[in-house]
Amino acid sequence: VDADEALTYAPKLGVKIARGIFETMRITSVMVGGALVAAVILTIIALLGVPGGPASPAGGFLASVGLALLTSGVVMMVAGAVAAGLAVIAKWVFVGRISPGDHPLWSSFIWRGEVADCFVELVAAPWFTRNAVGTPAIVWYLRAMGARIGHGVWCESYWLPEADLVRL
Repeated sequence: VDADEALTYAPKLGVKIARGIFETMRITSVMVGGALVAAVILTIIALLGVPGGPASPAGGFLASVGLALLTSGVVMMVAGAVAAGLAVIAKWVFVGRISPGDHPLWSSFIWRGEVADCFVELVAAPWFTRNAVGTPAIVWYLRAMGARIGHGVWCESYWLPEADLVRL
């Protein structure tokens, strides 16, 4: 790589502080994942309150449990779509379009990519991508991440770290 070797082997204090800031930003993906869990739980609890709720007679409560059971799959699919969308947004906000090239290890490009990768691994993967491999939905997601994927491609992976550089 045609770059200052100190950025890889002997970064200065200011560079280390900048790296620390980006490392701290990675926690946002954990917080977003937790918010998704809370949103799903609160949505299902709200469904339990329609039409009866725990305080109503047993028949009303059983009806609301039935409604929650019938709609919880839809709630989970919506949560998965939201998770995928958030990972796509994080990729474009933190990294943008990726062009071929070399980058030193201690550079903002690498750090921003790691923050975006956390959204893929901690938000999109548990809620969407692990369950979507081999489906058209994973292809739509990977295209939104920047990959160029042709018609009829069967993809068994959600992990394309620099998706803009991938053509399937």
